[in-house]
Amino acid sequence: MPRYPTYSYGDVLLVRGELETPSQLNDFDYKGYLAHQGIYSTMLYPEIEILERGKGVKPLEWVYSLRNHLSQTLAEVLPEPQASLAQGIILGIRGNIPSSVNADFSHTGTAHLLAISGLHLAIVA
Repeated sequence: MPRYPTYSYGDVLLVRGELETPSQLNDFDYKGYLAHQGIYSTMLYPEIEILERGKGVKPLEWVYSLRNHLSQTLAEVLPEPQASLAQGIILGIRGNIPSSVNADFSHTGTAHLLAISGLHLAIVA
């Protein structure tokens, strides 16, 4: 059994738990960091129940399935950090890019290359 269950586009979930405002972590502005990611609340140890699977729009389900397959293929054939960088630029999956690589893009003024990548998938979807 996997450590964490996987959920797919089109799954209908029932999530129970208590939403909390993120707290400050020592000298790190965790609340601000999450807000920058579009996250304004957290939930510790939620109860998650899958009510139904495959209830999404079929063309989008196909697009997300293709995106996941391409992401896994890139991770298998490329070493890190190249795999994460390719996932970010090609597929808009930026969460796996190491912070040191993000910092390098910021310092060289090329961070926009990573920001534009999300648009590529939006146009396809």
